[in-house]
Amino acid sequence: MKTLKFDAAMILKHVAHARASAEHSPVYGSAPKAGLLLVKDEGIYLMSSGLPGMPGVVYADGFDPASPDSYERAREAVGGDDFVELLPLEWFERAADDGCPQISVRVSDGRIELVRSARRDPLLAAFKRGELVKLNAAGIAKNQGRELTGTVLTVNEKTITMVSMRGGRVRVSPSFLERVSIGEKAESTSAVAAA
Repeated sequence: MKTLKFDAAMILKHVAHARASAEHSPVYGSAPKAGLLLVKDEGIYLMSSGLPGMPGVVYADGFDPASPDSYERAREAVGGDDFVELLPLEWFERAADDGCPQISVRVSDGRIELVRSARRDPLLAAFKRGELVKLNAAGIAKNQGRELTGTVLTVNEKTITMVSMRGGRVRVSPSFLERVSIGEKAESTSAVAAA
């Protein structure tokens, strides 16, 4: 049994593509339908079933063909045969709603399942919902002080990029965070924006 980890933000782009596509790739003669394709060939990756295809794929951590010994590790992880399996979009949408920065899929003998994470990333969830976020951090930026309120544009393990209510984009290292407040009401967001 192997648990494969994928970048949630990248997966959501493929989910959106599959949802928006009018046509989809059939999998081994089955009726075409919207989903993500779990593929094992030179690496292990997810991709949209939507046609025309979306450029790029989302490789499982450590299973990019550019990684040393990825083919052998892929064989050890999920077996020697190449395969394509259609996975439901709802799995990935639910996991993204949990605010997880990574989405995990467990592959075992003839079974594939989503692994629900107990760890939630509140910043990623706020980013997805477009909520106002208030950060307290050491040394955010010149003239910003220690507190920053704004909308999150991007979140990854190295940087949080926000549009500040004071104007302009600000980048913050998560290692400097002291406190995060999320979920300000829309009324207060409008009031702050109007002020």
